[in-house]
Amino acid sequence: EQPDRQSFRCLDLAFEAMHRGGNAPCVLNGANEVAVKLFLEEKIGFLQIPEVVEHAMNSVPFIEKPVLQDYFESDAAARIAAGAISKRPLSRDALQRVLLAYVDALQCVLAFSEAE
Repeated sequence: EQPDRQSFRCLDLAFEAMHRGGNAPCVLNGANEVAVKLFLEEKIGFLQIPEVVEHAMNSVPFIEKPVLQDYFESDAAARIAAGAISKRPLSRDALQRVLLAYVDALQCVLAFSEAE
């Protein structure tokens, strides 16, 4: 049985990101995490999840051959775009926590690469 792609719009968005490649899957993932969090916090409705994800996918510039830093920046931009379309944008504190987590992750990656 084929999935109901009209009811499950995020499935089409995932296929689109997969076929497009580059930073698109990263953008989709970051936006989806924010959209689901907003839904669980009752800040958006369930049917708004694909709208939030699609908005982020259309807002974040596509990078065909991203490097590690591009992934960090694309994910952060997707999360910001996803929060901006919701009824209540992500708070400054939430955005700050996201960005600090990426700085920490980047420092770990850099330390690992220097150790090799």
